[in-house]
Amino acid sequence: PKYSTNNKIKTRWTKKEIIEILKQRAKYLDEAVRMNQHDGLVVIISCHGVEGHIVTSDYKLINKDTIHRIFSVDQPSLRHIPGVFIYDCCDGNNDLIRDGTRGESIDKGSEYYGNSNRIRINSIEQVYGDDKKMWFKGEPNPDFRLVIINGSNHGFQSKMGNKSGSFMIRK
Repeated sequence: PKYSTNNKIKTRWTKKEIIEILKQRAKYLDEAVRMNQHDGLVVIISCHGVEGHIVTSDYKLINKDTIHRIFSVDQPSLRHIPGVFIYDCCDGNNDLIRDGTRGESIDKGSEYYGNSNRIRINSIEQVYGDDKKMWFKGEPNPDFRLVIINGSNHGFQSKMGNKSGSFMIRK
């Protein structure tokens, strides 16, 4: 949304609000691209996350594929412009084992690879067109010219400093 220097920046977003603003911006961008006002898209989302999803302020999940496909499924003309999506969030629970080496960790019988408490979610919620009608003959696929940058590897936590914020955004 547009902010002025007098307004407080909105930092809490519900699932409904995020989906609604993304749909609004996709519609706007589609019109702007058709009028040659824009030729690319950059979306940056900084929040909590679990495997393949962002976590909203109301503790709901939005699949990352859903986020970028809000722009490309119902507005296929947007597939022709580059879209960069930056997710500054965790993508799982795995973290650095700080109290030992790999040999010590294995000798103690601990599970180094994996966390039994990891959340597993496989569904993609449809907030755009019919899944069977995403890609037609003569069109690029919905993920054409898509770049995704993640603040963490799949299954791992992203990190931040107490004073400097997220490592990814800082760099």
